Amino acid sequence: MLLPDNKFYRGDSIKLYFQLFKNKSTGEFWNLTNYSIRAIIYKDNVNLKRVTSNVTGGSDEQILILDAIKGEFLVNVNDQESLLFVPGTYKVQIKISISNESFTVFEDSLIVKETKIDWRNV
Repeated sequence: MLLPDNKFYRGDSIKLYFQLFKNKSTGEFWNLTNYSIRAIIYKDNVNLKRVTSNVTGGSDEQILILDAIKGEFLVNVNDQESLLFVPGTYKVQIKISISNESFTVFEDSLIVKETKIDWRNV
């Protein structure tokens, strides 16, 4: 599983689409029914946490399960939240859990660039 595009602009909405496979060569999806999903985007003193609605403080606006049977979900960062990111490279880590089991299923980098267009100052 790879980020569809790992470059984003500060002040833009960020939508990270994921599909988890238990075995990609056989096409076996990770069925996320009843799983909790946690994500963090972090660098230095910036730690933006996202969680599914079945976790206290979570919501579909943070992590939306698109198709639990096919392991599809979307991690969302709105345009105001992405203003917290100074340009640079951030780590993204995703963990899923059910009952007493947890699995880190993803870790990669996300690059945030400075935007040249700022609608708030037009």
